[in-house]
Amino acid sequence: MIKRIFFNFLKEVKIGWRGNYFLLTVGIAVFYIVFIQFLLPGFINQNTNVYIFTEIDFEIDYEDIRIEEFENVFFVNDLDELHSKLDKNRESFGIYISGTESNPKVELFIQGNEDEALKEVYKISILNSFGVLSENNFNKVYLNNKISSPIKMNNYMVPILLLTEAVMMGIIFVFTMIFTEKNEGTIYAYSVTPGKIFEYLLGKVLYLIFLGLIFTSVFCVPLFGFRVNYLELFLVIALGSFFSTSVSLIFASFYDNISQSLFSMLALNLILIAPMFSYLIPSFNPPIMRIIPTYGILFNLRNILFSDYGNLIYSDLLVILLEGIVFFLISSVLYNRMIKKK
Repeated sequence: MIKRIFFNFLKEVKIGWRGNYFLLTVGIAVFYIVFIQFLLPGFINQNTNVYIFTEIDFEIDYEDIRIEEFENVFFVNDLDELHSKLDKNRESFGIYISGTESNPKVELFIQGNEDEALKEVYKISILNSFGVLSENNFNKVYLNNKISSPIKMNNYMVPILLLTEAVMMGIIFVFTMIFTEKNEGTIYAYSVTPGKIFEYLLGKVLYLIFLGLIFTSVFCVPLFGFRVNYLELFLVIALGSFFSTSVSLIFASFYDNISQSLFSMLALNLILIAPMFSYLIPSFNPPIMRIIPTYGILFNLRNILFSDYGNLIYSDLLVILLEGIVFFLISSVLYNRMIKKK
């Protein structure tokens, strides 16, 4: 069985090589490198939310605090709510005011990856706004113990591109491969050999995982060097590709050509990329979004590439693996039935 799976994988590699799939994969990766490095800006101006908790009756001059760097000011009821808001929105910072009105003490809660000049702007603005003239009454609290340089916006887009290309590459390729082999009769011819249909399908899955890993290597090494844990990165890419390819096999089994399947293919893509809205807009994080399997894939890719956000969540990977196995088994049953009907 293992030998047949390996030969099926080699067959897909040879077909892919003749069809220039490898060249296409490398070309897309190189294009995205140029896009990330030279076309996408590193930083953009954006409004930063400020969350304030005060224990004293203190009048704040909004005109002073609403400078260009932070325009949105919100009051919270306690320190727990302050920490919760800051944890949900990594582009925000918090202010905690205690002491007395005549001698206020201010603590600035910052994420830890802000630019040094921006930290000083926060500090000076707060000192002026709240009348805290002495720096002895001012304290900075870093929410993340590991302080690093700010994450550039162009680099922050890398997990999204890995999701749409390395992980979801199998969606379009699977539809194309299955329709071609249906028309040529290859899939039906294989059914009369000693090989099992799941071995045939698994060869395709392994081939598309292989392409995803090639894309990841070509794309990420020039951008991040070797400071990234590539074993973890490859693990997430492989599991994500296994999941998306298995789902695509199910959808492709119901159609005979691209024109018939176009709506389903687009709908599948839209559903699987939906978590990127929560990724780009942290405040938009409804529970239904976290149900989508690619949510865990996307945020684990972020955690691997930018370690300040946390560690790899292995429970997410286990769920993705189990879902991938279930969908792959379903696809095997569907293709067996399709062949018998033929």
